[in-house]
This record gives sequence, C-alpha cells and structure tokens, in this order.
Amino acid sequence: CGALSELLRNHMTLREVNLGSNGIGDKEAEALAEGLSDNTVLTKLILSNGHPQQGGDRNSITNKGWRFFVRLLCDKSSVRNTCHSNHTLNSVTHPHSILYARMFDGFRYNGFANPLHPELVSSLKMNENDDKRSVARQKVLKHHEIDGVTFDDLLSSVPA
Repeated sequence: CGALSELLRNHMTLREVNLGSNGIGDKEAEALAEGLSDNTVLTKLILSNGHPQQGGDRNSITNKGWRFFVRLLCDKSSVRNTCHSNHTLNSVTHPHSILYARMFDGFRYNGFANPLHPELVSSLKMNENDDKRSVARQKVLKHHEIDGVTFDDLLSSVPA
C-alpha cells in the first residue's frame, strides 16, 4: 500500500479511485490517508464494491482506520494544520455502504453510514464547496476557539 500512497501523493490528475475488495484494513487506511494529505485533485475514494453480506467486499477498516481519514480532512491539532487539511475529497464509500447515491440524514452521506464519525461526514459535506479557502475558513471556525469560545457557541447565542 506504500506504493499506492506515494502514487496518490504525487498523481495530480486522478479524480476518482476505486479500491473496493482489495483487503484494505486499518494499516492500509493510514497509508491511504497519508498519501492523500497533499493531493488536491482526488474527490472520490471508493473502498467498497458491494454489500459485505453478499460477498461484495473484502475491506475491513475499523473505527481506528476511519480516524485517519477524519484527521486527513480536518486536522484539528492547530489552526495551521486545519488550514492545510485535505479540502478536496468529498466522497468516501466504505464496506458497510449499501447505496452510493447521495444520502444525508445525519448519519449517512454519500453512502457513509457510520454514526461514530460525524466529523468525517461534516468534512465531506464542507469539501463540496469549490471555494477551498472558504472550506478552510469553515473548518477553522467550526473546530477552533476564538477568545475561548467556539464558533458554534457564538452562533447559539444569536437569536433566530
């Protein structure tokens, strides 16, 4: 998976990659996320080729592996790292997907149906915006405190 990670890091024309049924686990998910850290072109990453109960997938990414993608899309360790996160990838499908069509009901987005990762869902949604500076600004405001108060806290105090 190291070679694929390097390819994704340096290949600036691929817009979609289908890696379904490739035995991708947490270690490979980490390498993929690392490889996408500098990629500014890829928008869709397919990690499933069907419903697992029908034998359509062999990937086995756990919550640990999905955290690498959460960090890829929004590294909250500093404002600078948030600004330099991946703002391009806006669609990720995984082994528990049944539908690849756009769905958003709080826990599903582009087939992603894991309630343990609402941050991934939120970042994918933000990344749909073509203005990547605006995306970076949104992520910083959402995840960093300004004068000890988060942007969400500030908004909650504004009358509707």
